[in-house]
Amino acid sequence: MENVQIAKIEQQTLDVAALADVLVVTTKEENEVGNSYLKVLKNIRDEISKEFDGNIDSADTTLKGLRAQKDKYAGPIKKAEVLIKQKMGMFLAEQAKKLQEAQAKIDEDAKKTGLPTVKLAMEKPKGQVVKDNWHAVVVAKSKIPLEYLEPNMQMLNGIARATKAPSKIPGVEFKKEISVTTRRI
Repeated sequence: MENVQIAKIEQQTLDVAALADVLVVTTKEENEVGNSYLKVLKNIRDEISKEFDGNIDSADTTLKGLRAQKDKYAGPIKKAEVLIKQKMGMFLAEQAKKLQEAQAKIDEDAKKTGLPTVKLAMEKPKGQVVKDNWHAVVVAKSKIPLEYLEPNMQMLNGIARATKAPSKIPGVEFKKEISVTTRRI
Protein backbone atom coordinates (compact mmCIF):
# COMPACT_ATOMS: atom_id res chain seq x y z
CA MET A 1 0.00 0.00 0.00
CA GLU A 2 1.33 3.36 -0.93
CA ASN A 3 1.43 5.88 1.88
CA VAL A 4 0.55 8.63 -0.63
CA GLN A 5 -2.62 6.81 -1.71
CA ILE A 6 -3.62 6.12 1.90
CA ALA A 7 -3.05 9.77 2.81
CA LYS A 8 -5.28 10.78 -0.13
CA ILE A 9 -8.00 8.36 1.00
CA GLU A 10 -7.72 9.62 4.56
CA GLN A 11 -8.16 13.23 3.46
CA GLN A 12 -11.11 12.37 1.21
CA THR A 13 -12.73 10.49 4.08
CA LEU A 14 -12.43 13.49 6.39
CA ASP A 15 -13.75 15.84 3.66
CA VAL A 16 -16.80 13.72 2.80
CA ALA A 17 -17.68 13.23 6.45
CA ALA A 18 -17.67 16.99 6.94
CA LEU A 19 -19.76 17.60 3.80
CA ALA A 20 -22.31 14.96 4.80
CA ASP A 21 -22.77 16.69 8.15
CA VAL A 22 -23.62 20.05 6.57
CA LEU A 23 -25.65 18.79 3.58
CA VAL A 24 -29.31 19.82 3.74
CA VAL A 25 -31.86 18.28 1.37
CA THR A 26 -35.08 20.30 1.29
CA THR A 27 -35.33 21.20 -2.41
CA LYS A 28 -35.07 19.47 -5.79
CA GLU A 29 -31.73 21.13 -6.43
CA GLU A 30 -30.34 19.99 -3.07
CA ASN A 31 -31.57 16.46 -3.85
CA GLU A 32 -29.55 16.63 -7.12
CA VAL A 33 -26.50 17.80 -5.15
CA GLY A 34 -26.99 14.87 -2.77
CA ASN A 35 -27.23 12.48 -5.72
CA SER A 36 -23.99 13.84 -7.22
CA TYR A 37 -22.38 13.60 -3.82
CA LEU A 38 -23.38 9.90 -3.56
CA LYS A 39 -21.60 9.26 -6.88
CA VAL A 40 -18.44 10.82 -5.47
CA LEU A 41 -18.77 8.63 -2.37
CA LYS A 42 -19.03 5.51 -4.55
CA ASN A 43 -15.84 6.49 -6.36
CA ILE A 44 -14.01 7.00 -3.06
CA ARG A 45 -15.34 3.65 -1.79
CA ASP A 46 -13.98 2.02 -4.97
CA GLU A 47 -10.56 3.59 -4.33
CA ILE A 48 -10.62 2.27 -0.77
CA SER A 49 -11.55 -1.21 -2.00
CA LYS A 50 -8.85 -1.12 -4.67
CA GLU A 51 -6.28 -0.15 -2.06
CA PHE A 52 -7.20 -2.69 0.64
CA ASP A 53 -9.18 -5.63 -0.81
CA GLY A 54 -6.20 -7.51 -2.28
CA ASN A 55 -4.42 -7.61 1.06
CA ILE A 56 -7.64 -8.42 2.90
CA ASP A 57 -8.39 -11.32 0.53
CA SER A 58 -4.86 -12.65 0.93
CA ALA A 59 -5.03 -12.40 4.71
CA ASP A 60 -8.49 -14.00 4.71
CA THR A 61 -7.21 -16.94 2.64
CA THR A 62 -4.27 -17.36 5.02
CA LEU A 63 -6.57 -17.15 8.05
CA LYS A 64 -8.98 -19.75 6.62
CA GLY A 65 -6.07 -22.08 5.89
CA LEU A 66 -4.68 -21.71 9.40
CA ARG A 67 -8.11 -22.29 10.97
CA ALA A 68 -8.63 -25.41 8.85
CA GLN A 69 -5.22 -26.70 9.88
CA LYS A 70 -5.94 -25.99 13.56
CA ASP A 71 -9.39 -27.65 13.33
CA LYS A 72 -7.80 -30.75 11.78
CA TYR A 73 -5.95 -31.33 15.04
CA ALA A 74 -8.16 -29.59 17.58
CA GLY A 75 -11.42 -31.18 16.34
CA PRO A 76 -10.64 -34.73 17.53
CA ILE A 77 -9.30 -33.34 20.83
CA LYS A 78 -12.56 -31.46 21.42
CA LYS A 79 -14.65 -34.54 20.55
CA ALA A 80 -12.59 -36.65 22.95
CA GLU A 81 -12.97 -34.04 25.69
CA VAL A 82 -16.75 -33.91 25.23
CA LEU A 83 -17.01 -37.71 25.28
CA ILE A 84 -14.90 -38.05 28.43
CA LYS A 85 -16.85 -35.29 30.19
CA GLN A 86 -20.15 -36.97 29.26
CA LYS A 87 -18.95 -40.28 30.69
CA MET A 88 -17.70 -38.59 33.84
CA GLY A 89 -20.98 -36.69 34.15
CA MET A 90 -23.00 -39.92 33.94
CA PHE A 91 -20.76 -41.49 36.57
CA LEU A 92 -21.05 -38.48 38.86
CA ALA A 93 -24.84 -38.38 38.43
CA GLU A 94 -25.02 -42.03 39.52
CA GLN A 95 -22.70 -41.32 42.45
CA ALA A 96 -24.83 -38.33 43.48
CA LYS A 97 -27.93 -40.52 43.38
CA LYS A 98 -26.26 -43.14 45.61
CA LEU A 99 -25.01 -40.40 47.94
CA GLN A 100 -28.52 -38.94 48.17
CA GLU A 101 -29.97 -42.36 49.02
CA ALA A 102 -27.28 -42.94 51.68
CA GLN A 103 -27.86 -39.46 53.10
CA ALA A 104 -31.60 -40.12 53.34
CA LYS A 105 -30.91 -43.34 55.27
CA ILE A 106 -28.48 -41.55 57.62
CA ASP A 107 -31.00 -38.73 58.18
CA GLU A 108 -33.75 -41.27 58.90
CA ASP A 109 -31.55 -43.20 61.35
CA ALA A 110 -30.50 -39.97 63.07
CA LYS A 111 -34.13 -38.97 63.43
CA LYS A 112 -35.03 -42.35 64.99
CA THR A 113 -32.09 -42.39 67.40
CA GLY A 114 -32.02 -38.69 68.19
CA LEU A 115 -28.35 -38.50 67.28
CA PRO A 116 -27.02 -35.61 65.19
CA THR A 117 -27.03 -36.14 61.46
CA VAL A 118 -23.84 -36.34 59.43
CA LYS A 119 -23.61 -34.76 55.97
CA LEU A 120 -21.97 -36.93 53.33
CA ALA A 121 -19.81 -35.40 50.61
CA MET A 122 -18.80 -36.82 47.26
CA GLU A 123 -15.09 -37.43 46.75
CA LYS A 124 -13.59 -36.12 43.54
CA PRO A 125 -10.11 -35.95 42.03
CA LYS A 126 -7.91 -32.98 42.88
CA GLY A 127 -8.53 -30.09 40.49
CA GLN A 128 -11.90 -31.40 39.32
CA VAL A 129 -14.72 -28.88 39.43
CA VAL A 130 -18.29 -30.14 39.25
CA LYS A 131 -21.13 -27.77 38.57
CA ASP A 132 -24.76 -28.10 37.58
CA ASN A 133 -25.61 -26.71 34.15
CA TRP A 134 -29.31 -26.15 33.59
CA HIS A 135 -30.84 -25.82 30.14
CA ALA A 136 -34.28 -25.86 28.60
CA VAL A 137 -35.71 -28.60 26.40
CA VAL A 138 -38.95 -27.87 24.56
CA VAL A 139 -41.27 -30.85 24.93
CA ALA A 140 -44.59 -29.23 23.96
CA LYS A 141 -44.22 -26.08 21.85
CA SER A 142 -47.97 -25.41 21.86
CA LYS A 143 -47.96 -25.07 25.67
CA ILE A 144 -45.21 -22.42 25.84
CA PRO A 145 -46.58 -19.05 27.07
CA LEU A 146 -46.44 -16.26 24.47
CA GLU A 147 -43.89 -14.18 26.39
CA TYR A 148 -41.32 -16.94 25.76
CA LEU A 149 -41.84 -17.05 22.00
CA GLU A 150 -40.05 -14.88 19.42
CA PRO A 151 -41.71 -13.85 16.17
CA ASN A 152 -40.09 -15.08 12.95
CA MET A 153 -39.02 -11.65 11.67
CA GLN A 154 -37.32 -13.07 8.57
CA MET A 155 -40.59 -14.66 7.47
CA LEU A 156 -42.67 -11.58 8.40
CA ASN A 157 -40.31 -9.25 6.48
CA GLY A 158 -40.50 -11.60 3.48
CA ILE A 159 -44.30 -11.47 3.53
CA ALA A 160 -44.18 -7.66 3.82
CA ARG A 161 -41.85 -7.41 0.79
CA ALA A 162 -43.98 -9.85 -1.21
CA THR A 163 -47.38 -8.31 -0.46
CA LYS A 164 -46.40 -4.60 -0.34
CA ALA A 165 -49.73 -4.02 1.37
CA PRO A 166 -51.12 -3.63 4.88
CA SER A 167 -50.68 -6.70 7.07
CA LYS A 168 -53.48 -9.19 7.53
CA ILE A 169 -51.55 -10.87 10.36
CA PRO A 170 -52.96 -10.00 13.81
CA GLY A 171 -50.51 -7.99 15.89
CA VAL A 172 -48.25 -7.16 12.93
CA GLU A 173 -48.04 -3.96 10.90
CA PHE A 174 -46.12 -3.70 7.64
CA LYS A 175 -44.21 -0.41 7.30
CA LYS A 176 -42.67 1.05 4.19
CA GLU A 177 -39.29 2.76 4.45
CA ILE A 178 -37.75 4.63 1.56
CA SER A 179 -34.12 3.87 0.81
CA VAL A 180 -32.05 5.75 -1.76
CA THR A 181 -29.36 4.33 -4.04
CA THR A 182 -27.48 6.10 -6.81
CA ARG A 183 -26.06 4.54 -9.96
CA ARG A 184 -23.08 5.89 -11.78
CA ILE A 185 -24.10 7.18 -15.19
